[in-house]
Amino acid sequence: MTIQKRTILLAAPLLMLILASGAHAATVYDESINPDFTGDRTLPTLVTFQFGPNDIFGETGSTGGVVDRDYFTFVIPSGFNLSAIIVLKSSLTAGNAAFFGLQSGPQVTVDPAAPIAGPLLGYRHLAPADINTDILPAMGIAPGAAGFAPPLPAGQYSGWLQDSNVAPTVYGLRFNVTAVPEPGTILLSLTGLAPLALALVRKRRTDKRL
Repeated sequence: MTIQKRTILLAAPLLMLILASGAHAATVYDESINPDFTGDRTLPTLVTFQFGPNDIFGETGSTGGVVDRDYFTFVIPSGFNLSAIIVLKSSLTAGNAAFFGLQSGPQVTVDPAAPIAGPLLGYRHLAPADINTDILPAMGIAPGAAGFAPPLPAGQYSGWLQDSNVAPTVYGLRFNVTAVPEPGTILLSLTGLAPLALALVRKRRTDKRL
């Protein structure tokens, strides 16, 4: 194997490490600090996502037969995708009372008084077993929904979350936004890292001689 090929092989994991660095979880919206998410599906609360894990925390439930529905919208910019939605620690209970739906576009068009799955990209009835798991693949194959195969590409999406339980449900969702480098960008990055990788190869050879 030539030194050039070896440096590229060493540079690849270095590039992945650099891309992963700085991807610390950020709380982008928390109903205990920020205003409550809107209950108007035509004007969902705008949440600004950034590269890496984006955490949303809220509370829903039913009071006097009226369900507190949370609607929010976010944009995945060009060059990025939504690779996972992870359910964080919450007070979810069994019984399919908690629901999270995702639709493409700036609003949720489904009327909860007469719900149909068709307009949604996907959905999930949340349960305790979902905590600390990625629900995006399961949402993509939800019966009756439009469906998709993760990751979701750049674009605007709107979320709908509710729980019909009487007791308030505290929830958390983590949206992982990841970069989608162009092939040329990857090659350019690897080329830029090649000198560093070459130095590592030379250091290894020197260490073996000692």
